[in-house]
Parts: sequence; C-alpha cells; structure tokens
Amino acid sequence: MERETTLSHNQSRILFLLSLTVGVLVGLLGGIYNLITDNAVSILSSLQQNSSSVLVISVMAMCTFLSFYLVKKFAPEAGGSGVQEVEGSMIGVRKIKWKQVIPVKFIGGIAAQFGGMVVGREGPTIHLGGAIGEGLSKLWKYKVSDLDVKNHLLACGAGAGLAVAFNAPLAGILLVIEEMRPSFKFNFRSYTGIMLACYVSTWVAQFIVGNKVEVPVVDVQLLSGIDFYHFIGFGFFLSIAAVIFLKSIKSGYKVFDYLKSRSPYLTFTVVALLFAVVYQINPDLNGSGMALLRTHLEGENSLSWIISTASLRFLGGIISFCSGVVGGVFSPMLYLGSSLGEIYSMLLPNLTPYSTEFAILGMAGFFTAVVGAPVTGVILIAELTGQYELILPLGIVCLVSNFITHNLGAKPLYESLLKRDIRLFGNEKLKKNTETK
Repeated sequence: MERETTLSHNQSRILFLLSLTVGVLVGLLGGIYNLITDNAVSILSSLQQNSSSVLVISVMAMCTFLSFYLVKKFAPEAGGSGVQEVEGSMIGVRKIKWKQVIPVKFIGGIAAQFGGMVVGREGPTIHLGGAIGEGLSKLWKYKVSDLDVKNHLLACGAGAGLAVAFNAPLAGILLVIEEMRPSFKFNFRSYTGIMLACYVSTWVAQFIVGNKVEVPVVDVQLLSGIDFYHFIGFGFFLSIAAVIFLKSIKSGYKVFDYLKSRSPYLTFTVVALLFAVVYQINPDLNGSGMALLRTHLEGENSLSWIISTASLRFLGGIISFCSGVVGGVFSPMLYLGSSLGEIYSMLLPNLTPYSTEFAILGMAGFFTAVVGAPVTGVILIAELTGQYELILPLGIVCLVSNFITHNLGAKPLYESLLKRDIRLFGNEKLKKNTETK
C-alpha cells in the first residue's frame, strides 16, 4: 500500500474538523472550570460568614488534600501547571495519559481553588486542552510526512486552554507559536487549525461565563511623557525579581521533594491546614489573585500594604506551586507583577502618578521574564486589561526583562519544569529505545 506523503483535501477537512472539535470541547470544559473557580471566592466568603471557623478550615483543608491525593494516586504528572507536559509530549519525551489527566486536572484544580491555594486556572486549562488534543488524535488513522497530527491537536488544545482561561484568543495563538516553537512544525494548516481552536473555544466559553475583560482598567494614561529609560530600568528591575522567583521555585521543589519522600501525607495535611488557617486571618493571601487584582488596580494602596501583601503571596505561591497541588502559576505571577509595578513607581516620585500604568507593565514584564515569551506577554496583558494603547511601553518592558533575565543565566520556567518532570517520571524516548532493543 502506498504511503501518503501529504494531506489530501478530504484529510485536510477532517483535520480542521478535529481542530474545531478540540476548540468546542476545551471551551465547554474550560468554561465550566472557570465558572466554578470564579465563584470559589464568593462561596468561601459565604461559608465563612454562615459557619464556624472550624468547619471552614476543615472543608478547605479537605479540598486541598483531595487535590494532593488525586495527583499522587492517579496522575503524578498532573500536579502543578502541566504546560511543560504538553511541550514534552510534542518533542516525544513525555506522554500525556489523557484518560487520567483530564479528571484529575479538572477535579484537582477546582479542589485546590476551594482549598485557598495560591494557584491559577490557566495551567490546568492548558493541560486539559493538551489532553483533549491527545485523546482526539487517536481518531486520526492516516500517515503523513508534512504534519504531525498529534502535535497539531496538542497545540490546538494548549492554545485554546490559555484562550479560555483569560478570554484571550490572540494570546493563546501566540503562546503556541512562541513558547512551543522548538517542538512544533508550523505550516498553513497548523496556523489555521490553532486559530480555529482558540477562537472557537473562547466563543463557547463565553456562553458559560460571559464575554468580559478579565481585569478591566479605565482612565489609563498613555505614558507619552515618560522617558524610555524608565521603561528600560523597570524591565531590569523585573528581571531581577524574576530570577529570584525562578530560584525560589527551584529551591521550593527541593524542599518538598525531601519532605514528600519522608512523609507525603503529613506534608499534604500540614500544607492544607496552613492555607485554610491563613484564609481565616486574611483571605487576600489566598487564591489565584485575579479577584484581588481587579480591586487592587482600582483603588489607592499604601506602599507598605503592597509590599507586605505581595511578599506573603509570593511565599504562598511558591509553597502552593512546589507542593504539587493542581494549579497554574500565571495568575499569581500577574498579581506579583502588578505589585512590582506599583512599588517601582512609588519609589520614584515622578512616576508615582502612573502607578496603575506601571502595574499593567509589570504584569507583562514579569510574566515575560519568568516564561520567556515577550510577544505573548504583550498581547496577553493587552487582552486581559483592554489597554491596547500601552502596546509600545509594554513591548519595551517585555523585551528588556526577557533579554536581561536570559543573560543572567536563568532558564525559562517551563524549560526547567520539563527537565524536572523527565527526571521524576522518565523520558519516553529512552523508554521506547530500551523496549526496541
């Protein structure tokens, strides 16, 4: 039988249909996920007002413990973000066990949010999207040389996952193109399929959660009177903070790897109780930070409050992310970046009137410095806030922060996480080579 070397018109139509299906399924699952997690803050607040502290602590701790347990028992690779697992699957070093990942990621991510952990929803939706793409790739029976169909559907799912998380289809498309470029063969069909999945998933999710700007900001100044060297200095400032953040994550993983090797369930219990108790003291220190970010940008905050809240959320984010609970790091990073922007502007008197604008720049610059995706950072924050007028200063800050972080020798977050996952869970390429010998 002659082997196909390119896609026929009929196969192309089937591929686009599968891309569309990925978008619909990610939109449905991601929309439901967002609807539930969006209401976590109000549900916990209501529970706190109408129940005893002991009951609230018990419920929250059990939710966090459930997330830990599902990961440990059924899908260890589903802990944390999962973006690196999608990238690893594309280059063949990791394998997405989609039948386990989808329920664990969905239930575990919701449970972590209700447990008050400092994690975001975007990592789970990206991993869920990749898992959906992996599952649908099993329906493809053709052999072609010009396109890796599995990687195509993985990319569609990952992009759609980010698009759904933040109502940001352009950022979803760019994440795949920029972040996953080493592991994906791009062509006309690839771009078209990814765009289709991202826009369709966003549209479907909007039927569930509505069409809204995630972090609406009004009355933003254009910063036309600010000298460019301020943006360069701010980018440098963010890169230093990003290096500290990346090194803290690396150290946090070492600590939790040691603790979990000795007594995993005791470690899980202590962490679960810790965040439940913290919620009773100050709820602002819990959760993804997106709800807090909205009010944070609308009001005037003192420098001491911003520094103390950001510092404690930084610590909470490191503990949450490195502990192995299901959840992403994008949303907590955005809050930290906004806080760094306000701190920087308040430390320089002539920039103090532009604290909101620098908070927006900080979200993009800090994200870029940590992840290493400057174009995605610019567009993500523009879509997130609706402030496309700040494209130029956003671009400058992101370019500088990315350049400095790279030259300081810090590896992008997901590159480091993938190496860790390979060390913990194995290299699929090596396994296949061993099996064939």
